[in-house]
Amino acid sequence: SHYNNQYDVIYGACIEFLRTGDRRWYILMRDLARHVIDIDIYHTQDDRPAYNGGLFWHTDHYVDAATATHRTYSRVNAQQAKGHGYGGGPSNEHNYTSGLLHYYFLTGDPLAYEAVMELAEWVLRMDEPRKGWLGLFDRRPTGLASSTVNRDYHGPGRGAGNSINALLDAYHLTKQKRFLDKTEALIRRCIHPHERIRDRGLDDVEHRWSYTVFLHVLGKYLDLKVEMHALDRMYAYARASLLHYAEWMADHEVPYKHVLDRVEIPTETWPAQDIRKSNVFKFAAKYADKPAREKFWDKAEIFFRAAIEDVLAFPTCRLTRPIVILLVNGYMHAFFQNNPEESAPMPAGLHQFGPPQRFTPQFHELYKIKEGLGSLLRALSR
Repeated sequence: SHYNNQYDVIYGACIEFLRTGDRRWYILMRDLARHVIDIDIYHTQDDRPAYNGGLFWHTDHYVDAATATHRTYSRVNAQQAKGHGYGGGPSNEHNYTSGLLHYYFLTGDPLAYEAVMELAEWVLRMDEPRKGWLGLFDRRPTGLASSTVNRDYHGPGRGAGNSINALLDAYHLTKQKRFLDKTEALIRRCIHPHERIRDRGLDDVEHRWSYTVFLHVLGKYLDLKVEMHALDRMYAYARASLLHYAEWMADHEVPYKHVLDRVEIPTETWPAQDIRKSNVFKFAAKYADKPAREKFWDKAEIFFRAAIEDVLAFPTCRLTRPIVILLVNGYMHAFFQNNPEESAPMPAGLHQFGPPQRFTPQFHELYKIKEGLGSLLRALSR
């Protein structure tokens, strides 16, 4: 299939170039960055806000690309859709900016700067209330920047995680407050320090695995707040949310090799994703009070070892996806091994966060009516 920078190969190549000085990694980073900028980003403002300026999906996993391009899926593989919508248009779940950001820092290429900004602006636009006469009566955000897998899920997931990451990268470039404001709005929308995590259905491994992507980005946000010396209410909110989930993970998470019976296709990519759990525990150890740190460090080590050992157990361990996941996420382990006392400051003051508030996107009720009518018509046609 056409890969289209899934999991941010550009960033992984950048890390390896900086780590080793091997120019082959630089060439890979440069060539892929140029390709993504030229081909994989939808440089238009003439389509829907959900698509304009977005990054096209990779094509189908596990099958030949056939007639697919870097921007469309193939009719040859369409039967796999099984009646569902089929296509490769841009989506918040496939938005990778950090490699382009670091490529810009290394080269000064203005096109890379523009690409990061375009992808961040895409996040802002896709979430704006739609216009038209119906939009006059419903000014809620569309939720397209925060949903993962389906329209109704706006909890921790890679959709919101990738959106926040793009906004943070744009903030690093510009220091424009609007990117940080939207970041914090999405954090409040998707996670809460007092939510009932079991209601998120995270035991649905196939569809909810990517909550760790969100938590990793939450750690990135906290690091930014520390750099800004902004130990305010949002810092306290994000920190408490991260630790709330880390405690749940410590009690419930196991390496993916133990739950491969719950996934549709048990490939080598699943155990590679365990490294994300390790990184969440590293962030938790950094931001936790001292009594909890040792527990989180131990969990981080367990999941790091599981990721490496369990990936290597697959004869397909050298395929692109597991390698990229490890490239992009593995460097944190070396940092924390060399800095075992790394810790973060406590929030300034005590804060109350109130009860969790459920987010419902624009036209939520209309979509529910449409889905209900569709189910009724299908039942009557049998």
